Amino acid sequence: MWILLLAVAAGAVGALPALLVRRFGLAAVVAVVGTLVGEIMFYAQPPSLASPFWGVVGVFVVTLWITCGIAAARLAPETRSRALLLGALGVLAIGARACGGSSAFRAREYAALLGPVHATSWTDATQPKDPKHKRLVPLDLARWMADKQLGEAPGAIGSQFHVDDEHMTLQLVHDELWYVAPLDFSGYSVWSSVGHTPGYVMVSGEDPNRQPKVVTGLSFRYMPDAFFGDELGRHLWTHGYASYDLGDYTFEIDEQGAPWWVVTLTKPSVAWWGDRVAGVAVLDPTTGATRFYPMGQVPAWIDRVMPADVVERYIDDRGRLSGGWVNTWWGRRDLTTGQPPSFIHGSDGQPYWVSEITSASDRDSSLLGLMYTNARTGAVTYYKAKGALDRGVLSAVDGKVSYRKWHGDSPVIYNLYGTMGSIVPLLSDGSNVFQGIAIVDISKPTEVAVGEDFDSALREYQKLLGQSGNAATPELAKATKTIEGTVERFAPATAPEGTTYYLVVEGAHVVFTGGIALSPKLALVKTGDRVRVTYIDSTQTVVPMQKFDDLSLPLGP
Repeated sequence: MWILLLAVAAGAVGALPALLVRRFGLAAVVAVVGTLVGEIMFYAQPPSLASPFWGVVGVFVVTLWITCGIAAARLAPETRSRALLLGALGVLAIGARACGGSSAFRAREYAALLGPVHATSWTDATQPKDPKHKRLVPLDLARWMADKQLGEAPGAIGSQFHVDDEHMTLQLVHDELWYVAPLDFSGYSVWSSVGHTPGYVMVSGEDPNRQPKVVTGLSFRYMPDAFFGDELGRHLWTHGYASYDLGDYTFEIDEQGAPWWVVTLTKPSVAWWGDRVAGVAVLDPTTGATRFYPMGQVPAWIDRVMPADVVERYIDDRGRLSGGWVNTWWGRRDLTTGQPPSFIHGSDGQPYWVSEITSASDRDSSLLGLMYTNARTGAVTYYKAKGALDRGVLSAVDGKVSYRKWHGDSPVIYNLYGTMGSIVPLLSDGSNVFQGIAIVDISKPTEVAVGEDFDSALREYQKLLGQSGNAATPELAKATKTIEGTVERFAPATAPEGTTYYLVVEGAHVVFTGGIALSPKLALVKTGDRVRVTYIDSTQTVVPMQKFDDLSLPLGP
């Protein structure tokens, strides 16, 4: 009903040029045709009324004015100027509003959309991501696993419904990362005959070997692939949200397992652009009941409030326009850009979009820092850092494993032993089957540690650190310890990357590793030697040494 009333209003207003020249028959035709066209347009894609001139509706009315004015001018040439007046004024108003919102005049406002940025440096103590929740399953793998599990589900429900992987959402459920995706209709015939979908699929984001779950026995009516009044966006538009831009539809479940659609609501702040998040609409897919939560009052179980595309635009606008519009093409001083953000959970339990920041140059592939934007509140922290971008990391990983017909996907940076270690899931080419994990120190992207799982890859990474004598600090314990003791076990292990030495010191209860770059004495160690080892106390059982000295082998005069 609301869409029909909007179309009637647009058609009636669009006929005004004919009324100005007393062409009442033409006015009636334009009003009727405008109403019919508007009804089809607005029903197919309910328009947001948040933008100036009511967005698409205003543009549609001006288009009717132009059409009606041209027709009236042809019927009555003597009234041409009066017939075309409204169309000309409409074009002028829209053009002036658009120019007024251009970055050439409003650069500072666009640059300020990101808000205040807390800048700091990535240090040994920095651990923005939660080390307990390492995302080892990339989205492509999660989609493949969900589709495979649905095909094996009892009742052949895969013949009627499909996994809506476009709305597959990574979220923290019961202190564990899960991808959650709803089951949606496979077409009009299924929707018209069944009327509801049966549930959703859950895929672990932390364990690629864990079996996905298909949760059924539910009844979802309001879905993206439903039709008519049951289509999700149309239902929201007709139930109180027409004055917002609706975006970033995410499917989330709360701590009790109840499913919800969470839809971000934005309004433009600079003409048609500069979206600001007003809050979220939370919709029950079974009943269609909705509730609005403004920014700052969003429930803790909701992870996605700030959409990825909005965050990306904010960061780019800040990087390009902080120095003014002229600087974007003349001088180009300190121009930066952000890479598409990835979603993680922080060590503080908050959800974040992480964006790599680099200079705005096609020839530059080096990292300047990482921008962490809280996906719930919009608060931003910028970590200054140096190293390779994700694409450089993936190139190094692919060079290491391509002979096996594998490739890396979706790197995530963690603080591993004080280094910026990029954890990269390895997938088989073509089928995207999980094959293992690679870890890369982004400051030395040519050194790639590969293992069949995270623990084995971490051990290989430790070897690389020990071989290079890297003085690094692990993320979970910052205290450096030094012990002296007798060597109980000692053995070298030779690999193409070099020789790694393993030794066990009496009373230490861990295996120490190191390379010849750490100390030339390592190659000469014997069981029973008295040694001094400096290391970082952590929960790991295999620990790279930071310093080493064989006290039984004094050198020098």
